[in-house]
Amino acid sequence: MLPHVICTEGIMVHIAGEPLERNQLLAELGLMWGAGFETTAHTITWTLLLVSTHPAVEAAVTAELAALDLLATPQQPQPGQLKWEHLAQLKYLTAVINESMRLFPVVSSGTIRITHKPITLAGYHLPKGQPILIPFYSIHRSPALWEDPDAFKPERWLDAAAQPTAQAQAPATAAVVLTAAGDSQTPSDAVIASVPNEA
Repeated sequence: MLPHVICTEGIMVHIAGEPLERNQLLAELGLMWGAGFETTAHTITWTLLLVSTHPAVEAAVTAELAALDLLATPQQPQPGQLKWEHLAQLKYLTAVINESMRLFPVVSSGTIRITHKPITLAGYHLPKGQPILIPFYSIHRSPALWEDPDAFKPERWLDAAAQPTAQAQAPATAAVVLTAAGDSQTPSDAVIASVPNEA
């Protein structure tokens, strides 16, 4: 039996408890591919490009990895194994990834949220049920929100003590906007709450 046939027979519809039809399975796999693999590959690709074209950033990332024994070198071709506790220690690398996602967001066109009550946003009165586009690329490149918005500056995600922060040099909305598409609560409320209400 072919692997995709085994897979189809093994996956059940959650509500009906029946096997997925082939077209349903393909739709689910397509969603997982786009939402899981492609988004991760997009972020990794842009991050590697930015790091490789900014020697000072590359040196800082290399030093951080070497300090944790996570860097392959000619003298040590097999780096140490990445452990969960290392993630909190990779502060500069985290800043590099945040800055990469700011400059090249995965969903650059943005996301749409629906208002759950009437609101006033930037002087505009919006009724309940109004779709709102949150344009990530435009927000992430706005000179009104970011100093030198087109520059790759991972340091903007670190405070003076080189600790991760969303508010060191980044605007207060930065952390919200970077995570809005994946937030399970209502990210539009967080974004809207961060914009001055002019009513």
